[in-house]
Amino acid sequence: MGIENPMVWFDLDDTIWDMSGNSTIALTEIYNTNRIVSSAFGASGLQGWLDCYHSINRKLWEKYDNKEIGRSTLRLERFAQPLICAGMNRKEAEKLSRELDGEYLQLLGDCPGLIDGATQAIAAIQARGLRTGIVSNGFREVQYRKLQSGGLNGLFSPIILSDDVGCNKPDSEFFRHAEQTAQTDPAHCIIIGDNARSDIAGAIDAGWGGAIWLADTSTPIPECLRKRPGRWLRIHHMADLAKIR
Repeated sequence: MGIENPMVWFDLDDTIWDMSGNSTIALTEIYNTNRIVSSAFGASGLQGWLDCYHSINRKLWEKYDNKEIGRSTLRLERFAQPLICAGMNRKEAEKLSRELDGEYLQLLGDCPGLIDGATQAIAAIQARGLRTGIVSNGFREVQYRKLQSGGLNGLFSPIILSDDVGCNKPDSEFFRHAEQTAQTDPAHCIIIGDNARSDIAGAIDAGWGGAIWLADTSTPIPECLRKRPGRWLRIHHMADLAKIR
């Protein structure tokens, strides 16, 4: 991308670590072992539970990234709301949600699934002598367990997490913190991520030298990137990184 000696930053969830797939595994385990959850979703079954959770969780994370809600609200509501939609009253849903939250995070952190081609892409970048770091909005205690379960320990330095910074991507303060921790400047930073707004638009607005959006061919280009033409690249597979010079 025309940048000399860049610091290459990777988003973690759904860029390296298969958040979508691993989350489905954890949620399926909860459904299969918790009779209250499986009974609540009745005829809609496992797929109803998965669809409801993922839809609500995605909207809550958008609000969390926009600073509209806090961490505790996100963690409570992402399980309480699906249970309420399935017919449970608020009090019972909140009680069960607190139990499910801990169980889910435990199961999730133990899942090893990675995005196809991720380890090869990381190795190829590091073989060029480039430094690699992590920039993630995830919860600290879970993100480090994901790195361990995925066999990724020792591959990244520094690791920048929103819990440690006190704000989320796309806040410019997050990107400034990453630069300062790595002792580099914005022009020498490249980000690779799947979230168009938080990763790509956020890095562009922070003045980073490069942004690479990981998105399959069926994903339309969102408005936040249409407003920033020529300032980012798109890849459809992590293996495509090896083709970029």
